[in-house]
Amino acid sequence: MSEPAPGASSDPTYLEAQSMRIARTALAVALAALSVAAVQAPAHAAPMCNEKPVTHLGTAEADVIVGTPGDDVILALAGDDTISGLGGNDTICAGEGNDTVYGESAALDVAAAGGGDTVFAGPGDDTVVGDFGAVEFPAVTGGTGWTDQIYGGEGNDTVYGDAVDAVVTLVAPGVVFASDGVFGGPGIDTLYGDARTLTFELEGALAVDAGSNTVSGGTENDVVYGNFETVGATLGTISGSGWRDNLTGGDGDDAVYGDAKTGADKLSLVGDLAYTDIINAGAGADTGDAGPGVDICANVETATNCEA
Repeated sequence: MSEPAPGASSDPTYLEAQSMRIARTALAVALAALSVAAVQAPAHAAPMCNEKPVTHLGTAEADVIVGTPGDDVILALAGDDTISGLGGNDTICAGEGNDTVYGESAALDVAAAGGGDTVFAGPGDDTVVGDFGAVEFPAVTGGTGWTDQIYGGEGNDTVYGDAVDAVVTLVAPGVVFASDGVFGGPGIDTLYGDARTLTFELEGALAVDAGSNTVSGGTENDVVYGNFETVGATLGTISGSGWRDNLTGGDGDDAVYGDAKTGADKLSLVGDLAYTDIINAGAGADTGDAGPGVDICANVETATNCEA
């Protein structure tokens, strides 16, 4: 029978060395398994806002989030948040809660100043305050009866209102209003309404460089108030829907279109200082008052101050 090799199993030093080798091997195997598991584990999706990676992430609490002079992507989440984008081309998703969003990009020259923010108002009583050279508020929704306020500020604004009860107000100096309101400032503004009950209010004579305004009513019973100051030969245009509309023009050469299917429209021009206006009431039993001036009325069953 052969003798055991020197320093074999009966040697304490040998046994200790063997134990250490076994321990190291086991540790290496465990680390390798963890590494494989880490590689195979599904990664959590990075938060996104309008398909952009988020640079500033809020919480479910009431946060104060301040951006940078650069291009920020801000996701506020829940809570009554106050968000300031500062400069740059910012994208802000307000999320749920009663949020106040300030976009402070001064962008008279978008290419040079780097302005032009996009603000998304989520559910809740939101206030969006913008002072942009050009700003777009896409799909601002108050669909469950929230009270949204949007201040367009100066510039050429495009505002889409899609709310249960919306009030869209375009004012040159800027005022405070409520109940799903969109406020445009100086500039060429286009307001689209698609609401169950929608009121557009265009107040104050716009400055000459403000351009012309076009307001198109959506479905259901719309009320449109216009007070345009004509720039050149461009008419302020107010168009109704296929329902019972109340359309009122102000000073300036206004064109008012009722376009009702079977509804009875009330079309009037108030405060008119001998401007030449056009009223086309469309179908239905309509009432029109053109005000002073040599005015043209069509499809108006009960016409007042209509010369042609």
